[in-house]
Amino acid sequence: ERGAEATILLLAIIFSLASMFWAPWGEAVIWLLLVISAKTGLLVLCRRFQTLAPADVNLSIWQRRFVLAELISGLVWAGFAMIGMGTNDSSSHVFVFASLIVVLAIRMTFASTTLPILYVGTIPMTIAVFTRLVLLGHPFYWAMASMAVGVHVYFIFLAKGLNSTALAMLAFRAEKDALIAELENEKSISDEARRRSEGA
Repeated sequence: ERGAEATILLLAIIFSLASMFWAPWGEAVIWLLLVISAKTGLLVLCRRFQTLAPADVNLSIWQRRFVLAELISGLVWAGFAMIGMGTNDSSSHVFVFASLIVVLAIRMTFASTTLPILYVGTIPMTIAVFTRLVLLGHPFYWAMASMAVGVHVYFIFLAKGLNSTALAMLAFRAEKDALIAELENEKSISDEARRRSEGA
């Protein structure tokens, strides 16, 4: 999150400026301010977490805090699908659909190791985009709404695969570290026995 804070804010600015082509600029500005506020709160939480010593971290409490912060962020991003809801500009609906794919890809990259955070950060926007497209009452947009759900499901399965791979790598690394520690222990015992033998 902290490594890409400028990227996310730049993306939000681009989305906000683009939405002004079909929606009142006031809606776009309000949405952008909400995104900046939610992102700032999430970054403050990340900084607080990083300053703590490992012994002082209560994982269950901090996981709930991050899930709540990500839920707020997800709801704010979902608000983008509500900008200019009554417009007849067909390009706006396509842009909103494309923005969903971009946000899903970014969130999957950031949060694939913590699936609850991924869920609360992406499901609200998918629901909002689905609702916007369905309410247009046209088979073409119904198909796009179905694609939105399908893309979300695909990214979830992809994130689960990345999560499983990451867990397997951590387990392998732990086993390797344990084996190295055992070999070093055996070597120290062997060296000590050799010294005693030479001393005798």
